[in-house]
Amino acid sequence: MADELDDLVLLPHCDLHMALTGTPPLTLRVFKRTGTAGVTAPYTLTPVPPADCSYAFMAPYQDTGHRFDGVPTVDGNGVVHPGAGGPGVYLFRVAVGTQYLVGRLQVHRRLENWWFGNASLTTALDPDIGHALPTLYARFSDDNNAADLIGDITGHGYVTLTSEDPRKVAVTPNGRLRGLVETPKPPEGELPATSVAGTLGTLPERTLQVGVVDYRKERRILVDHQLWNLTDLDDMQNVLILAEGFEGSAADRAVFTQAAEAITFQLFSRRRHEPYGTLKERFNVFSAFEESFERGLTCGNRVTDTLDPAVPSGTLIPYENPVEVIRPGSPLRYAMAELVKRVGLPPRINTRTDLVQHWSGQQLHDFKPERVNEKLIKAWKTHRSLGILQTKNSFFGVMAGRRPADRTIGQEEPAPKPAQDAASPEMKAFVKQLYEFWTNGPTGLLVLDPRRHPPELYAPGHTNPLNSVLTYAKALGYVNPFSHVHRHIGQVWAAETPGLRRSRGLIAVVTYDYAGRGVNTNRRTMTLNSFEQNTKTYFQYDTASPIDPALMHRTVPAPDPAGFRLGDVVDMVAHEFGHTFNLGDEYEEQEEDGPGNTPGDLIADNLTRLGHARLNPTSRDLNMANVKWLQLPRMQHSARLVKDSELFGTPPKLRVTVDTDQLDVWRAVRQAGPGRNTVSLRQFKLLESGEQLPLDGVLLEGLTIDPIADGTGVLVLTGPNLPTTVFGAGSVLYVPLKDGGGTPLTVVDRRVLTFLQGNRKPLNHNTNNKIPRHKPDLPHRIPGLAPNELRQTLVGIFEGAHHYAGAHYRPAGACKMRNGAGIGEAGSFCFVCMWLIVNRVDPTHHATISRRFYPGRRR
Repeated sequence: MADELDDLVLLPHCDLHMALTGTPPLTLRVFKRTGTAGVTAPYTLTPVPPADCSYAFMAPYQDTGHRFDGVPTVDGNGVVHPGAGGPGVYLFRVAVGTQYLVGRLQVHRRLENWWFGNASLTTALDPDIGHALPTLYARFSDDNNAADLIGDITGHGYVTLTSEDPRKVAVTPNGRLRGLVETPKPPEGELPATSVAGTLGTLPERTLQVGVVDYRKERRILVDHQLWNLTDLDDMQNVLILAEGFEGSAADRAVFTQAAEAITFQLFSRRRHEPYGTLKERFNVFSAFEESFERGLTCGNRVTDTLDPAVPSGTLIPYENPVEVIRPGSPLRYAMAELVKRVGLPPRINTRTDLVQHWSGQQLHDFKPERVNEKLIKAWKTHRSLGILQTKNSFFGVMAGRRPADRTIGQEEPAPKPAQDAASPEMKAFVKQLYEFWTNGPTGLLVLDPRRHPPELYAPGHTNPLNSVLTYAKALGYVNPFSHVHRHIGQVWAAETPGLRRSRGLIAVVTYDYAGRGVNTNRRTMTLNSFEQNTKTYFQYDTASPIDPALMHRTVPAPDPAGFRLGDVVDMVAHEFGHTFNLGDEYEEQEEDGPGNTPGDLIADNLTRLGHARLNPTSRDLNMANVKWLQLPRMQHSARLVKDSELFGTPPKLRVTVDTDQLDVWRAVRQAGPGRNTVSLRQFKLLESGEQLPLDGVLLEGLTIDPIADGTGVLVLTGPNLPTTVFGAGSVLYVPLKDGGGTPLTVVDRRVLTFLQGNRKPLNHNTNNKIPRHKPDLPHRIPGLAPNELRQTLVGIFEGAHHYAGAHYRPAGACKMRNGAGIGEAGSFCFVCMWLIVNRVDPTHHATISRRFYPGRRR
């Protein structure tokens, strides 16, 4: 898949604040960001003339009919001017051609105080680009309206930043810090040596300590945890475990080492993580430790600071769960995040007593008043905070959750702004787009912080081969502790090299934090993992602070190596590496169908959707011929080709090479009786996007094996009409597994397949496809299958996947890709996902997994 980039960047960001007095004017700048597929270079940011930018504002908390009254405007120079509506909260959209960004502007009477949101900050050594952007917070006047008292003024140009030593750190025109000289690590407990000063009018000057790291330099610090093959690294899967958010104490180092060893041991030995254990000899595992200036990660999401029985204080906003227990037969209510998505976050001051009626008249997208009750409204009113958490200065700049300020372009063309705020399809479409501001990805999802990774090098959803994590990984080296021979290994993790790279995406950044949800990111080139998938954190206001009583600190407790739980992070890594092998998420978070009716199949090999699989445009019946995994073959014997095949001789024969320890198996096959002595050869074909399915590589069947010579691993295959196609290394030679009648078996039991072809429906016993389910699904009754065969691991097609409750499908009722932390087989890979990983890593083991792990009867 070509990684072309064409989007918009808004500076300073998408969650703006302006004051009527006490600050310079607020100027907005829009850039067109482009990058060319296959070209490894910083992205190009081209300024968009203000005349080509179309701004539209709306006051979301005002009464319907008055939401366009007195809204701000943006002049021909990009300067924002307050409207007659004065202080308050406004949503806005800036459109450039067919693209747009949404944001929020809060207008205040005056700015009263400011401070750095960082205790210290790390930036990168770079001759051209400023990396780190200091975070700046401000206190504004209480204007008795919806606007927040504490706001994020990062990059607004209100604070003048000056480098203490311009020979070490330069401040760019955009306010980012460019490292010129790498600064030495200070002693433990001390801050970096250089600093940046900030001034704003007559308010006190503030100072920020800054450190500079050279992520490009070679570091010969790799520690090996599992080594099988160092001579042919490009043919191995090489795992790299990196530390993030650990301080330099002995306890921090010990816990990281424990985590790396637990990942290595459990991933390749526990039944719940198969087939990694079966494939163990195809994986090397390394780790590298770098200490951070502070323990823990920055939280991008704000957190609640009000005690509420439904949503505890310290919960990341928006809370993704219901505020009350859902009981069978009880009325269906919105989860908090679902309500926020539709109506927005609560204003700071809200005196309305008719909220449901008010929302019902606002032309809100997909708002259903019957799904709101008083308990939900009460919790919603407190779903906010006074302050914003201070950041954490971690080595790589990983963040838990996204800030409201950090947004990407919308997925539709800009909807025209109606002339009047009145009920109409046009108004509904316009409101829908502006309200996209209230959602910004899953709460707590780990990401690279855009304030540590500049827009020239980092665009969410893209490969970003020059970001600091991949740059660091590429420079890593390994010194053999016995021979002291050095090997430069880092290049195996490079993201920009085209074609199949077996180690691409096998980077596990292990973060020392409890907040955050694991993710495979950067177009499947790295995984970010935390010790627990938690959306609650602990904080305190520094009410005695000489800076401001709203300083909001978050403490991450020091690790205790003696009593540390490691199973969660191993589960997370096992699941996230599944994405590296092109497996998609099978869990459900969103209601109903989502984009399930979209034509075309999903990229993930274990997922499909209604728009691709349906039998006809007006039915939810499925055409099983369009479900890509249903006909995957099971194998009795199998071997991976270790080099490309060769066609030779007249008549032509095919020379293939397998591991020499496989030769006895193929001798036995050759000597077997008729019907059992023929083999198949399947070409390994992997698209640039990582897709294996549908299996459209060349397949040869009914081949016979010539006499086998000793010791070389070479097999000569004979058959009619052999093609000139080259069967590359990684292709699979196999004997199909057959039933008693000689019919080849597939991953789907023949009885199940027959039932699916006749019934044309998914197998879920629970047919609810409106509300997300989190538990495994059991299949309903299938003719010919005994009750003990109707297991959650039965392979077929089940509805509910790719984050949606409906119109998205997966192969089994339970899988690690549905719940990586599930108990027993609910937390193991389903057989289809096992098959796909084995086929990509080492298809020699197809026969092994079919024999050991196929669910139910082995027919």
